Amino acid sequence: MAEPIIVAQHLFHTYQVGTMSKEALIDINLVIERGSCATVIGVTGSGKSTLLSTWYAEAASISRAWVSLDEADNEPSRFWAALIVALQRCAPAVGQNTLKMLRSPHPPAPKAMLASLLSDISTLSEHTVVILDDYHVISNEGIQQAFAFLLEHMPSRMHFVLATRTLPPLPVARLRVRGQCLEIQGQALLFTLEEATAFFRHVMA
Repeated sequence: MAEPIIVAQHLFHTYQVGTMSKEALIDINLVIERGSCATVIGVTGSGKSTLLSTWYAEAASISRAWVSLDEADNEPSRFWAALIVALQRCAPAVGQNTLKMLRSPHPPAPKAMLASLLSDISTLSEHTVVILDDYHVISNEGIQQAFAFLLEHMPSRMHFVLATRTLPPLPVARLRVRGQCLEIQGQALLFTLEEATAFFRHVMA
């Protein structure tokens, strides 16, 4: 029997919610309107997680989920199980068969797993956003290739936001040319003076 896949620690990670750049928050909302994904790129302490947790808190009316990644998620079954369990917080029926495949003693071929998952994602009745925090820890080439395939074949109601320290090895440029991917980095992550003042008032309250 295959060992159970433990994914609970990926979910419900919380950060201090503050007031971030309105331009960056608007950019994340554009993902839902125009594209399949967004990348939020910045060094440690640049405000990636604060930006996303602020959006997450303010987007209560949007179907959304959060996955906090770590080095152990370079094991493919663990990575995909974490992503699916996050999706199931929004749509419980999504990925049930795919999870069974991942828990099998004989892991499925990536194409079979992705076909099953994409079939379920295509049934989503509302726009759904999954945030993958710390995506830069993923170095497994097989995961990168499979996730790239997923992004390029994404049904219109599914969206991913990747928080990462570096540009991920994904077809971001190609998706951007198609208008399917937005990049948020640099100046867009910075506070204005008014926003910084509001943030520290909130933290010190």
